[in-house]
Amino acid sequence: PAGVPGSAAPAGVPGSAAPAGVPGSAKVPVRGRTGAGRVVGDGTTSASRARSRWHRWRWVLALAGLVGIVAVAAALPEPRTSEVVLAPNNPAARGARAVAQILEHEGVDITYVRTSAEATDAAVAGSTLLITGSYLLGVDQIDALAATDADLVLLNPDPLLLGAVTDAAETSLVPPSTVPERRTAECTDPDAVAAEAISAAGGGYFATSDTATVCFPGADQAAGSAYLVVDGARRVVALGDPTVLTNASLTEEGNAALALRMLGRTSQLTWYVPSPADFGQAAAATGPGLGDLLPPWAGAVGLQLLLAAGVAGLWRGRRLGRLVTEPLPVTVRAAETTRGRG
Repeated sequence: PAGVPGSAAPAGVPGSAAPAGVPGSAKVPVRGRTGAGRVVGDGTTSASRARSRWHRWRWVLALAGLVGIVAVAAALPEPRTSEVVLAPNNPAARGARAVAQILEHEGVDITYVRTSAEATDAAVAGSTLLITGSYLLGVDQIDALAATDADLVLLNPDPLLLGAVTDAAETSLVPPSTVPERRTAECTDPDAVAAEAISAAGGGYFATSDTATVCFPGADQAAGSAYLVVDGARRVVALGDPTVLTNASLTEEGNAALALRMLGRTSQLTWYVPSPADFGQAAAATGPGLGDLLPPWAGAVGLQLLLAAGVAGLWRGRRLGRLVTEPLPVTVRAAETTRGRG
């Protein structure tokens, strides 16, 4: 009965409670949310769970984002202009877009290629193949280009390329000049006569056969002439100074007349600008690689992303993180801990 010394209140009777401060009493564990959103039961909060999920999934999300960027980049169309020197779509001073547009306006169909395999496939009989440089070409590429049936226009060819396409001329051994000068034709070639004079520097050539004609000699006769024409089964033209075709120099002297006449003799023109990524005819047989399927700027963007990822890794890896507390689910008295340990 209530009030009798030593008696206890029946279990479940409303209002009954354990006396406060009685030894041996313990706090009952409370689970669930309390003030400020803290979860007492497992010691986590909504913010800490969100951080935990972010740490687990951030690399997956980063990889998915990178894949998405690559997919979008691959789907984008190739830019209409470039910064490649002597490219027909380069509007800058060192590009050749001006002469290319004039040729197209005159009805010449231009095929712009960056590999030797593409050049040899497009250079058929009755067309013209322009090779803007030879320093990136290997022996197998030179042999393949020389074996085409198209007329050839070579810009500043080295002795290896010139010797592969004709034995009627040779290059000068005198170092080429670097300062443009006015050069008059001084020959009977119709294209050179129509141009009358050009502004050119660069190397020179000598004719070693009656089938070859050299035009536009420089002040130094030992340096040879800037323009070479070899008539035979096909027409071979060599120009010692490629800047004659550039946007910056096209309007000087008779540069435009010479460029348009030597490139516009046929209705089909293959414009080949050698690329450092071209590894020759054997590599082309394996088909296009991943780099061929991506836009030209994908490499630069990939390097920037790789650098950013490395910097972010160093930044995050050096941090020790802030100190955190780990709330226990229950309050354990010191006396109980002592007795539990014996």
